[in-house]
Amino acid sequence: MCRAQGDYIWIESLGNTIQEKPDACAICIIGSRDIDIRKEKEEKLKLASFVDSLTGLYNRRFFYEIIAQEASKAKRLNYSICLISIDMNDFKKVNDLYGHIAGDQLLIDFAELTQNILRKNVDYAFRFGGDEFVILLIGSEQKDAEKVMARLNAGIKEFTDIVTLAYGIVEINAGDFFDPDYFVNAADKIMYEHKQQMKGIK
Repeated sequence: MCRAQGDYIWIESLGNTIQEKPDACAICIIGSRDIDIRKEKEEKLKLASFVDSLTGLYNRRFFYEIIAQEASKAKRLNYSICLISIDMNDFKKVNDLYGHIAGDQLLIDFAELTQNILRKNVDYAFRFGGDEFVILLIGSEQKDAEKVMARLNAGIKEFTDIVTLAYGIVEINAGDFFDPDYFVNAADKIMYEHKQQMKGIK
């Protein structure tokens, strides 16, 4: 319902029809009540179900809903999506040396960095758990994903000199058979290979 101020509120209306005689005019009585506060609470609960409470990024559960929607659009409009699997090297050292509060703060800082780099209302970032993250770049190719990771690798150095990022990139093309777990596993495999290479360099 639109109020006099021009803004809208949620209302709940219940009606009942009264007709005293078969040939008489019916009277409809409707009662309404403001349920705006209830709706606001429902929206907050809904948001909490697909957002990671620590970082504010989307969670793993919501990833599967989003990738299904975006893959369907990509197939229809004939563009590709890049899936990036990210893991923080030596994150445990941060917790061991400085405590879990410092570790949590690093995750929060990284999430903020990621959101600042990704295109708003286009790309997606998810925290899968612990220090594992997934990014979806919509309408992007491998080279675009590499540029994003270069910026993330440079940016995380502002927060820590301990942690580095291992990552794997998979490009999902419009004609590919859609299996989200297959693409996640493929990106994870590349990421773990990258992780081992980085350990070898050390």
